[in-house]
Amino acid sequence: MLLGGPAAPALADVPRGLQLYAEARAAGLIGETDRASRAFAGALTAAPGNDVVAGEALRHGIVAGEWPLALAAAQRLEVAGTLASDGRFLLLGDAVKRRDWTRAEAALARIPADDPLAMLLPVVRAWIA
Repeated sequence: MLLGGPAAPALADVPRGLQLYAEARAAGLIGETDRASRAFAGALTAAPGNDVVAGEALRHGIVAGEWPLALAAAQRLEVAGTLASDGRFLLLGDAVKRRDWTRAEAALARIPADDPLAMLLPVVRAWIA
């Protein structure tokens, strides 16, 4: 230590979930979508309670068309109570796609009346009824 400051942490000191999250963000920035998707999936597994990781994985999954990744991230955020409107509609769409009407009704019930997309709720309710 020439300057007398604290030493930088070794990579081994950084939790695996955060390593994978950093890898995913870097891969995404340089256009390596598949690598980013794999790293985000690993980060979700390694850091299951991290809402930042889940939020970025959700965004990446939607943009990259990686629906299993987006759905896994949305489900994590839902459990944490931090899922935004777009994620709620993603879970609703997945339930409808699977013809799981009970899950679709439950997803509809979790979308608040003041949500910016709430105007769509009557149409969706009528469609799945």
